[in-house]
Amino acid sequence: MLQSTKLGLVLSGGGAKGAYQAGVLRYLAEQDIQPDAVSGASIGSLNGSVVAGSRNVHEAAETLERVWHEVAESSPLKMDALARISHEGIKESG
Repeated sequence: MLQSTKLGLVLSGGGAKGAYQAGVLRYLAEQDIQPDAVSGASIGSLNGSVVAGSRNVHEAAETLERVWHEVAESSPLKMDALARISHEGIKESG
């Protein structure tokens, strides 16, 4: 009796790797390769949750691509002017 091969996707941690993982998912979608299981650590677990919660690898790739484009365009690490002014006001008062 032949057993079918199963594919597990393991996504590592490390902030910027998350964007690269989105590219891997895009490639898997283009090749019509659907992982049977997914595991991840840190940013990989966040990307992995998108994969696990999607109907298929195509949907997961599209979602991750949108998310990572949004992160690139409006980095959560940038402070906006109001936050900086507010922070400076707190330093001067204290």
